[in-house]
Amino acid sequence: MSAEEESMHQAMRPHGMAGRMFAAIMERMNNRTYRWACDRLREEAPGSVLEIGFGTGRLGQLLVRELGCQRFCGVDPSELMVEMAEQRLVEFADVCSLDVRKGDDSDLVWLPRSFDAVLAVHSFQFWPHPEERLRQIKELLREAGSFVLILRLHGGGAGALDWLPNPIAKSGNEIQGTLSALEGAGFRVIEACRIGSGSFGIHAKI
Repeated sequence: MSAEEESMHQAMRPHGMAGRMFAAIMERMNNRTYRWACDRLREEAPGSVLEIGFGTGRLGQLLVRELGCQRFCGVDPSELMVEMAEQRLVEFADVCSLDVRKGDDSDLVWLPRSFDAVLAVHSFQFWPHPEERLRQIKELLREAGSFVLILRLHGGGAGALDWLPNPIAKSGNEIQGTLSALEGAGFRVIEACRIGSGSFGIHAKI
C-alpha cells in the first residue's frame, strides 16, 4: 500500500499506532467544530442523540457533560475509534445510556423516531449514497428534531477527490449539493456557515 493509500485508509478507518496519532491530531483540529455542533443544540438540550462517525467520542462527551444527554448512540467504521470512544464515555455510564457500535452510515439500525438529534462531523464525505441516508436520518428523528452536519472543506478540485465514495462530496460543489440534498430529503436548513478555514456547518430541522 502506498503512502497516499495508507493516508486515505487512516482517514476513513484509523487503525494501529498511526491511527491513534491521527485520531489525537484530528480531535485537536476538530475542537472548534465540536463546540459549534454542541452550541447548536444547547437550547434544546436533546435527551437522545445519534452520532454518525463518533471518532474518539469527544463530541459525545461534550453532549453528555454540558447538555445532559441521557442516551448517546453512534456508529464508526473503525474498531480503534469504538475502543477509544468506549474508554472516554464509560465515566457517564451511570447517567447516560451508551450504545456505540462498529459500523458505517449504512448501519443505522435504530427504530424510526428514536432521536432528538443526529450529528455527523466530517463523515459525510464517506457516505456512498447520501440522498438515501439523509432520508433515513429524517425518519430517525422525532418531531422538531435537529440534524447537525459538518462538512470538511476540500481543496484541489473535483479530480483530486475521486477516491471519496460520496458523489456530492467529490462533485466540486459539495456545499450547494448538500443543501439541495437536505431540502430534497425534507429538511429545513436554519443555519449554514463556515467554521474556521476547513469546515462548513449546517443545522437543519424537520
